Amino acid sequence: MTADPLTIAYIALGAQDALDIRVAENGGVCLSAWGGHLGFIDKCIVHAARLDELAAPHAEEFTKVFVYDVAEPFGAALAKFLLNGIEPPIDDLADDLLREACQ
Repeated sequence: MTADPLTIAYIALGAQDALDIRVAENGGVCLSAWGGHLGFIDKCIVHAARLDELAAPHAEEFTKVFVYDVAEPFGAALAKFLLNGIEPPIDDLADDLLREACQ
C-alpha cells in the first residue's frame, strides 16, 4: 500500500511540532543518530503507509478529521518516542488514535 501524501505531510507536521517543543524545552536536540533533521523526519514518515493501512477499515466510522486527529498526533507521538530513545509501538499508537477518531 502506498501512503497518502496528506498522511505523510501531517505525520511530518506532528513530528516537527514535537521536535520544536523538545528544542524549546532543552535548548537544542542532537539529531545525528538519524542523520540529521531530514533523517529524523524520514524515520517518522516511513510509517505513513502502515497508518493508512490500519485506518482503511475504519474510514466510514471516523467522526473526526483523519489527518488532524490521527496522522498529526501520530507523528508527534512517534517523534516523542524517538527523541526519548525508544522504538515507537507503531500499531498500538495507531490503534489508540483510530479508536478515538471513531468515537
